[in-house]
Amino acid sequence: MKTIFSILTLVLIPFLIQSQSAWAPSGATWHYSYQHFADRGYVKISYVQDSTVGGKQCKVLEKTRYRYSNISSTYDTTTIGLALTYLENDTVYHYHDNQFYILYDFSAQNTGSWQVDTITTAQVDSTGNMIINSSNYRWISVSSGGNNTFAGKIVERIGCIDHYMFPESALDAHEGGTFRCYEDDSMSYDITSTGCDYIVSIKSLESEES
Repeated sequence: MKTIFSILTLVLIPFLIQSQSAWAPSGATWHYSYQHFADRGYVKISYVQDSTVGGKQCKVLEKTRYRYSNISSTYDTTTIGLALTYLENDTVYHYHDNQFYILYDFSAQNTGSWQVDTITTAQVDSTGNMIINSSNYRWISVSSGGNNTFAGKIVERIGCIDHYMFPESALDAHEGGTFRCYEDDSMSYDITSTGCDYIVSIKSLESEES
């Protein structure tokens, strides 16, 4: 019996600590803060369906902005658009300028790099692992060449937890801001203290009243 238990332990432990490689599973939803001049709120990115593009089975992500204007004192909701992404091995790709670029590469080692879009290069500074909801996830920390809106720690399954999911070009500047939280049907990760979907924080309201 002891021998059988030892064999099971050797088999199960590597399985339990393996990284949780997934991208945009069922229920995947991201929240990012949004602020531009007098407007503030958040952007929600949600997995909505699968679609085949260029022979790749893609995850279609819908981007929606929830915004409050200090000038007009009104709220509005706007669908920004769709993003096409897919996971292959350890790499997440996104569709940009009529072709696929690498968005996140979790197989990259220290000093590795990749082209994120036509002007942005991600340079790997460090790598590691972190535990979220009792599961192990890899992370890579990158600096950015050509676009400082794409830098910081990128966590497996979640994406960048310092900035927006995608690099922002001149055409889509201020589309999204800093990361708030992520969830899907089997895990969640929240770095806020006020929840994912607030538009104007309590501190902001108190400041305006003062």
